[in-house]
Amino acid sequence: MNTIVNDIEVADGGRVEGTVKWFDCIKGYGFICVPGVQGDILLHLNVLLQVNRSSISEGATVLCKVSGEAGRLRATEVYGVHPVEQFEQSTLTFQPARVRWFSKSKGYGFAVVFGTTEDIFVGQESMKSSGFGSLEAGEAISIVVERRKDGLAAVKVAAWQ
Repeated sequence: MNTIVNDIEVADGGRVEGTVKWFDCIKGYGFICVPGVQGDILLHLNVLLQVNRSSISEGATVLCKVSGEAGRLRATEVYGVHPVEQFEQSTLTFQPARVRWFSKSKGYGFAVVFGTTEDIFVGQESMKSSGFGSLEAGEAISIVVERRKDGLAAVKVAAWQ
Protein backbone atom coordinates (compact mmCIF):
# COMPACT_ATOMS: atom_id res chain seq x y z
CA MET A 1 0.00 0.00 0.00
CA ASN A 2 1.45 3.35 -1.04
CA THR A 3 1.43 6.24 1.40
CA ILE A 4 1.12 9.79 0.10
CA VAL A 5 3.55 12.21 1.76
CA ASN A 6 3.43 15.81 0.49
CA ASP A 7 1.96 14.51 -2.80
CA ILE A 8 4.73 11.87 -3.12
CA GLU A 9 4.14 8.14 -3.12
CA VAL A 10 6.73 7.00 -0.62
CA ALA A 11 6.35 3.24 -1.05
CA ASP A 12 8.63 3.60 -4.08
CA GLY A 13 10.76 6.19 -2.30
CA GLY A 14 10.02 9.89 -2.43
CA ARG A 15 11.94 13.00 -1.47
CA VAL A 16 10.75 14.83 1.60
CA GLU A 17 12.15 17.64 3.70
CA GLY A 18 11.81 17.44 7.44
CA THR A 19 13.22 18.60 10.75
CA VAL A 20 15.25 16.41 13.09
CA LYS A 21 13.13 15.78 16.18
CA TRP A 22 16.01 14.04 17.98
CA PHE A 23 19.01 11.90 17.15
CA ASP A 24 21.15 9.80 19.48
CA CYS A 25 24.44 8.67 17.95
CA ILE A 26 24.95 6.13 20.76
CA LYS A 27 21.62 4.44 20.00
CA GLY A 28 22.31 4.88 16.31
CA TYR A 29 19.01 6.43 15.28
CA GLY A 30 16.61 9.31 15.65
CA PHE A 31 13.48 10.73 14.07
CA ILE A 32 12.49 13.37 11.53
CA CYS A 33 9.19 15.27 11.50
CA VAL A 34 7.70 16.24 8.14
CA PRO A 35 4.82 18.73 7.85
CA GLY A 36 1.67 17.00 6.66
CA VAL A 37 2.92 13.53 7.58
CA GLN A 38 1.37 11.71 10.48
CA GLY A 39 4.03 10.09 12.65
CA ASP A 40 7.79 10.40 12.65
CA ILE A 41 10.28 9.15 10.07
CA LEU A 42 13.11 6.93 11.34
CA LEU A 43 16.62 8.19 10.56
CA HIS A 44 19.25 5.50 11.13
CA LEU A 45 22.97 6.16 11.65
CA ASN A 46 23.84 3.98 8.63
CA VAL A 47 21.96 6.40 6.38
CA LEU A 48 23.87 9.38 7.81
CA LEU A 49 27.18 7.57 7.37
CA GLN A 50 26.48 7.43 3.62
CA VAL A 51 26.98 11.22 3.59
CA ASN A 52 29.97 11.12 5.96
CA ARG A 53 28.06 12.21 9.06
CA SER A 54 28.00 10.37 12.36
CA SER A 55 25.52 12.71 14.02
CA ILE A 56 23.00 15.45 13.40
CA SER A 57 21.52 18.02 15.78
CA GLU A 58 17.92 18.58 16.75
CA GLY A 59 16.26 21.17 14.56
CA ALA A 60 18.47 20.57 11.52
CA THR A 61 16.60 20.28 8.21
CA VAL A 62 17.09 17.09 6.21
CA LEU A 63 16.21 16.40 2.57
CA CYS A 64 15.91 12.65 2.22
CA LYS A 65 14.39 9.72 0.38
CA VAL A 66 11.69 7.95 2.38
CA SER A 67 10.15 4.51 2.05
CA GLY A 68 7.71 2.38 3.99
CA GLU A 69 4.07 2.52 4.97
CA ALA A 70 2.17 4.84 7.28
CA GLY A 71 3.48 4.53 10.82
CA ARG A 72 6.67 2.81 9.63
CA LEU A 73 8.37 5.37 7.42
CA ARG A 74 12.16 5.49 7.30
CA ALA A 75 14.78 7.57 5.56
CA THR A 76 16.73 5.45 3.09
CA GLU A 77 19.01 8.13 1.63
CA VAL A 78 20.04 11.65 2.67
CA TYR A 79 20.45 14.26 -0.07
CA GLY A 80 21.26 17.25 2.10
CA VAL A 81 21.48 18.59 5.65
CA HIS A 82 20.90 22.22 6.52
CA PRO A 83 22.11 23.25 9.98
CA VAL A 84 19.92 24.97 12.51
CA GLU A 85 21.69 28.30 12.00
CA GLN A 86 22.84 29.13 8.49
CA PHE A 87 26.07 31.06 8.03
CA GLU A 88 27.94 32.46 5.07
CA GLN A 89 30.77 29.99 4.45
CA SER A 90 32.46 32.15 1.83
CA THR A 91 33.45 34.71 4.47
CA LEU A 92 34.92 32.11 6.83
CA THR A 93 38.20 30.24 6.51
CA PHE A 94 37.56 26.55 7.10
CA GLN A 95 40.51 24.27 7.80
CA PRO A 96 40.58 20.47 7.49
CA ALA A 97 40.88 18.73 10.86
CA ARG A 98 40.52 15.36 12.55
CA VAL A 99 38.69 14.73 15.82
CA ARG A 100 41.06 13.46 18.54
CA TRP A 101 38.24 12.64 20.96
CA PHE A 102 34.76 13.86 21.81
CA SER A 103 32.53 13.17 24.81
CA LYS A 104 28.82 13.65 24.19
CA SER A 105 28.13 13.49 27.93
CA LYS A 106 30.67 16.27 28.63
CA GLY A 107 29.61 18.26 25.56
CA TYR A 108 33.08 18.89 24.20
CA GLY A 109 36.19 17.38 22.69
CA PHE A 110 39.33 18.22 20.79
CA ALA A 111 40.46 18.22 17.17
CA VAL A 112 43.75 18.85 15.40
CA VAL A 113 44.12 20.74 12.11
CA PHE A 114 45.95 18.61 9.54
CA GLY A 115 49.67 19.30 9.60
CA THR A 116 49.65 20.75 13.15
CA THR A 117 49.82 19.33 16.67
CA GLU A 118 48.02 21.95 18.79
CA ASP A 119 44.69 20.85 20.29
CA ILE A 120 41.60 22.79 19.28
CA PHE A 121 38.64 22.85 21.67
CA VAL A 122 35.38 21.79 20.00
CA GLY A 123 32.28 22.57 22.06
CA GLN A 124 28.68 21.46 21.63
CA GLU A 125 27.48 24.97 20.76
CA SER A 126 29.78 25.39 17.76
CA MET A 127 28.65 21.98 16.52
CA LYS A 128 24.90 22.50 16.96
CA SER A 129 24.95 25.68 14.91
CA SER A 130 26.40 23.60 12.07
CA GLY A 131 24.01 20.65 12.36
CA PHE A 132 26.12 18.20 14.39
CA GLY A 133 24.92 16.42 17.51
CA SER A 134 28.19 14.63 18.29
CA LEU A 135 31.53 13.70 16.75
CA GLU A 136 33.52 10.48 16.64
CA ALA A 137 37.26 10.06 17.28
CA GLY A 138 39.09 10.00 13.95
CA GLU A 139 36.28 11.75 12.06
CA ALA A 140 37.42 14.25 9.42
CA ILE A 141 35.77 17.68 9.76
CA SER A 142 36.24 21.28 8.61
CA ILE A 143 36.55 23.95 11.28
CA VAL A 144 36.93 27.69 11.68
CA VAL A 145 39.48 28.29 14.44
CA GLU A 146 39.71 31.27 16.78
CA ARG A 147 42.56 31.98 19.20
CA ARG A 148 41.27 32.75 22.70
CA LYS A 149 42.98 33.51 26.02
CA ASP A 150 42.84 29.85 27.03
CA GLY A 151 43.86 28.40 23.64
CA LEU A 152 42.39 27.55 20.24
CA ALA A 153 38.68 26.90 19.80
CA ALA A 154 36.50 25.88 16.87
CA VAL A 155 33.80 28.51 16.31
CA LYS A 156 32.23 26.69 13.32
CA VAL A 157 32.21 23.01 12.44
CA ALA A 158 31.26 21.61 9.04
CA ALA A 159 31.28 18.19 7.45
CA TRP A 160 34.40 17.26 5.52
CA GLN A 161 33.27 17.30 1.88
